[in-house]
Amino acid sequence: MAVGTAACIFDGGTAGALDQSRVLCLADGEVVAYRIPTQTPTTRYFPIPNTPLDAPSASGFVLVRHRIQAPAIEGCDETPPALTFYSLYMHLQDWAAYEDRALERPAFWVESEAKWVKEGKDAPDINRKNQRGVWVAHRMTEWRILDFLPAGTQVEISGNGHYRELKGTLGPSSLLDENGALQGYVAAAYLGQRAGDMLEITRTLNVRAEPHAGGAVLGQLPARTLVEISGSGDFVKLERIEQYVPITALRSEYIPALRDQVFVPEKPIPIKAGELIGHIGPYQHAKDSQPRHKLHLEVFCTDYLPKFLYASRAWAERLPAKERTWLKIAKGSLAIIRKPEHGRRFPAFVEPHHVVDADLLVPKSLIDNLPAANKIHQPEPGGGKKRNWYYLEGLLNDEQGNIVDGWVAEIIGETPWVSPWHWDGYEVIHNSPSQTLGMAYRLSLDKKTSEEDLARLKPSADQWEQGELQSRLYAIIDRNRDRKLSTEEIRTALSIPAHAQALSRIVLECESEWYYRQEKWDALDQIFGHTTSAPILNWMAEKERIKALSWWGDVAQVLKFPMDAVHFLHPIGLFGHLSSIGPSTAVYYIYHDGLIERTPPADFETDKAGAHYIYIDSAGQKHDFGRFSGVKATRWIRSGLKGSEEVYLVDASSLGDNPARKFGFRFVDTQRRYLSQSALASLIGALMDVGYQDVASTGFSMSDGSSGVSKSHINGENGDFRFLRTDGDWRVPTHLNRIAGVNALDETRQAAFNNALYKFGWHTQLAWKYLKNGEYRLLSRTQHFPNHQHHLHVGKYSPNIRER
Repeated sequence: MAVGTAACIFDGGTAGALDQSRVLCLADGEVVAYRIPTQTPTTRYFPIPNTPLDAPSASGFVLVRHRIQAPAIEGCDETPPALTFYSLYMHLQDWAAYEDRALERPAFWVESEAKWVKEGKDAPDINRKNQRGVWVAHRMTEWRILDFLPAGTQVEISGNGHYRELKGTLGPSSLLDENGALQGYVAAAYLGQRAGDMLEITRTLNVRAEPHAGGAVLGQLPARTLVEISGSGDFVKLERIEQYVPITALRSEYIPALRDQVFVPEKPIPIKAGELIGHIGPYQHAKDSQPRHKLHLEVFCTDYLPKFLYASRAWAERLPAKERTWLKIAKGSLAIIRKPEHGRRFPAFVEPHHVVDADLLVPKSLIDNLPAANKIHQPEPGGGKKRNWYYLEGLLNDEQGNIVDGWVAEIIGETPWVSPWHWDGYEVIHNSPSQTLGMAYRLSLDKKTSEEDLARLKPSADQWEQGELQSRLYAIIDRNRDRKLSTEEIRTALSIPAHAQALSRIVLECESEWYYRQEKWDALDQIFGHTTSAPILNWMAEKERIKALSWWGDVAQVLKFPMDAVHFLHPIGLFGHLSSIGPSTAVYYIYHDGLIERTPPADFETDKAGAHYIYIDSAGQKHDFGRFSGVKATRWIRSGLKGSEEVYLVDASSLGDNPARKFGFRFVDTQRRYLSQSALASLIGALMDVGYQDVASTGFSMSDGSSGVSKSHINGENGDFRFLRTDGDWRVPTHLNRIAGVNALDETRQAAFNNALYKFGWHTQLAWKYLKNGEYRLLSRTQHFPNHQHHLHVGKYSPNIRER
């Protein structure tokens, strides 16, 4: 019901352009409050007299606090200005929607001890009976099959690392009786060294039903399995068998700390950009025939924003020139109409031109990426002014509001470049605290309003129309100056970059609609014509809904929120602005042809270890892999000798579970799961290139960048892979010095994968020369190397990477 708040609504009207299957966090921050109802509440309306409608109104929300700070000035001890702001995600799903575990749960909820084996498309189809689930391993650092757990199985785990110990069961299901007790005996002669209460089996060992060599074989345990035993003699009783499952195959059972009330965690919960906030819930107005799913997104700051803007603008004036990343094309500039040409003749202001009718900030990245023909450097003879000319298409508008193309001049030393920290174009507008004025204006635009009501509402509507906000909107949108904002005028304004930019930089100072004061809403009774003798039932119901949705009063004291006006910023405009400041992590754009573009993290960001990955296929479609966490390490000069430079390594354990993937990938028999940031980009590119579901890596580097058991796997750049098989079984190593291994090798697919790895930067590939059909062969791109009969080694990493 609020009028004039700077919020964005995402519903069915935007579903075609935006993925609305889940709601993700806009930027790094911390969750400071949330509410999840057990069931979505309903409001009883009467759209038809005597015919009630119980309409749902999703009341779940998440509130995230963010902080940004201007970059420091070299040699200056002053603290740069900083801004704390909040993003609100309103109308989220209730608890009932999550209870069957069909929906992914936000990780900032309190986690229970239980975990579940992933189901659906998130789990690989690795069982020969086409079941989905996870294999159970016999060791944390090795991988031999002990058992299989179907998708949806609840498990308990302990420990750290990629493989976690499976608790709550004594051993593989094949060795358990109907009561869950472990059966079987093993030969004591093949039990080796003790590890705590456990003994290590020294060879593959039969498990027998009775304590003697003639007992029926119940199963086998591979060498190095850890077991707990009882008894003595030649055969001993099995009491427990250690088992391990990969953490990436499990999904945590997150449970909210509190339901049906606003929860403010004692300690804010960190959350990263792109992490799950929740899912959009149902919302139905009195006049809607069906509920719709809509998200209300808003951004606000509770500090006095004008003070920050003043300090930030002053700070920006002192920043070095490299921080000025927006070229300001001022209103009144000339856009020379002549098209780009090969002769590169300099444009001249006397040529036919358009007059630019609105200020526009153009990012440096756009200018840098213009075709060469669209950029001209013009030295002025005689030591005069130098100019850079840029031919801009689809960005400028003339006095009639038409989009025009043309050459604009950057006069060196005069045409301004501004920093994002200038917050150029941002203006704070005080919005009337009176709900009655705005609602009177809205009702006066309703063609169904009677003449009598129009006369009654006119004084209040006029007062709103003459206010600061409406006047500013007229100045941007109302092209025919009739003091009306038609749908067509609004669409036109949003299609003009300068006008859309101006609208996105309006900051409203007003009271939050989520702060409930009874008198504020009762004041609208007169506007609607509601009285005790002639009640409007739907308005009475609407006020109850507003009260139920409010939450501001529940957090105000803890979060020190004011109970009067705060400043609301346009969410899309703000985060577009923040993207020009720089991403919180490096972003890698991976192109299908082998090119990788890197956007470095912002200078003020201290945690640069993680990275964000986006793959762009041949059709131009983007596959967003999201952010991967990482660690900072010291670069190794060679195995055993560290240098002084830093390297950022990314844990790729979850790559095979990423929803953006078109491939299957996993690590086997290794703890070397770390790649350099760029190497992970290359690996994503190669895997997306072939789309195979059975790729298995036996390791890159350890978390400190060392090579572990190998010598050549330093700094997360060199890696090993199992050879691809015709049967697609990635669990079985393929030995090319054996007939069975050669027969199982899928030469065609392996060649394609080798070529993809080469395209994305691994120019040395070591394998094995094998004998097939009477001739010796080498796989595409490879050279023969000792001890590489069972894996492909890729190295001499030299990717095609450029800064974006």
